[in-house]
Amino acid sequence: VYVPRDRFTTEMRLSIQDLLARYLGGEDIEFDVRVSESVLARLYLIVRVPPGSQVDFDVSEIEARLREITRDWRDDLRDALLDRCGEERGLSLYRRYGDAFSADYREHYVPEIAVYDIEQMETLADDENSLAMSLYRPLEARDGLLQFKMFHAERPISLSDALPMLENMGLRVEEERPSEIRRVDGTCVWMHDFSMKYS
Repeated sequence: VYVPRDRFTTEMRLSIQDLLARYLGGEDIEFDVRVSESVLARLYLIVRVPPGSQVDFDVSEIEARLREITRDWRDDLRDALLDRCGEERGLSLYRRYGDAFSADYREHYVPEIAVYDIEQMETLADDENSLAMSLYRPLEARDGLLQFKMFHAERPISLSDALPMLENMGLRVEEERPSEIRRVDGTCVWMHDFSMKYS
């Protein structure tokens, strides 16, 4: 199995081994990893099956599952941008934002949400007074819960400035999740995602 070197992890190797053991009825798997100057890492696996067993497997199905395992968040972001914005604009936005999101952001937000966040960030002017906002209620949210995102260019918004305004509107802020998004041109946007209760 050839995997992009910069994505190859122990967790990915174990997932590949589990997949092959399941599909091939393997009792034991030996592996060898070769990492060189190439952009690909090579994972060579020997799957030991019980003696005399006849293994029936579908190569194209295994390959499809391997592609799923080796995909990462950025691949899904690229696909989501292409679906939403078309090829030309989608690829342009991917070049600008593909590597902009931190691991913390990628852990908490799916790529489809990132596309909406990118659309908000694209409305910002390149000055520190520019602000974009998004108020929404997640489908899985319990009653009385809202999410509010504020996007600000170059520097974070002070909680001392934001919280009194939200509380004056009858909202109680339960949690705030800040994220710094650093675009390929070096400019950055701060996103503050507030979880709020309303009466």
